[in-house]
Amino acid sequence: MRAVGFWPERMRMARWLVRTVAASPLGERLVLQGGTALALVYGSPRPTRDVDFAAPPEDMPSPEEVAAVLPGARLRRDMRASVPPFLRWSLPWEDPASGVSLALPLEVVGVRVSGVVLSRVESDPPGDPVPVRVETLDEILVDKVVACLGRLRRRGRIKEVDIFDIAYIRSVAPGIRPDPEAVARRMADYGEPLDVDAVRRLSDMLASGRAARALAGALKRRLPVGGISGMGPEEASASALEVFRDLVRAF
Repeated sequence: MRAVGFWPERMRMARWLVRTVAASPLGERLVLQGGTALALVYGSPRPTRDVDFAAPPEDMPSPEEVAAVLPGARLRRDMRASVPPFLRWSLPWEDPASGVSLALPLEVVGVRVSGVVLSRVESDPPGDPVPVRVETLDEILVDKVVACLGRLRRRGRIKEVDIFDIAYIRSVAPGIRPDPEAVARRMADYGEPLDVDAVRRLSDMLASGRAARALAGALKRRLPVGGISGMGPEEASASALEVFRDLVRAF
């Protein structure tokens, strides 16, 4: 049986994929990023559509290395010559609990990560944790800010789940702020100029209330239960707004 939106199955597969990679020789080179890290390590309720890792540009895994660890993985995008280098695989998997067949994207981007901690990802059901190198919350926050600014500059819009993630990070780490210099460095890693006007436009968008309405719709589609630790879409947008207003003042 094939399915597109089955979140419990997707999260079981993401957990299996991360644990498999972490237990292999690739685990010493790759760092778990983004929404997958937030869900599997930091307790976010938001399920993820893909699994993201980072590696130093000069130490990107080859397709052959990934195939040895994940038989059946199909290389969909090979952009090792781009800035930054980027690889994307599609991995078919059948959930043993439900029989649902999925294809989960695996992405590796060639950027240097300065904030890394060693955490553990449990099996499902729990009982067999595997050590995993994962970005710190500060590093993930910078990534999410850069994702919002880059998407707004290129496409004129943002992904509501990035606003969700920023608000979630601030709900579990009160007072956390992205380092403006780290934001500028990461923008350069992605070949993006630091567009101060985009920071202002994003602040205005979040202040308008439109983002809160879009986030409310995204939460209904993504979450089995609403809210971020009791925080609704309006509060989440307001929390993200503080981040971008701080950046406006810093830049």
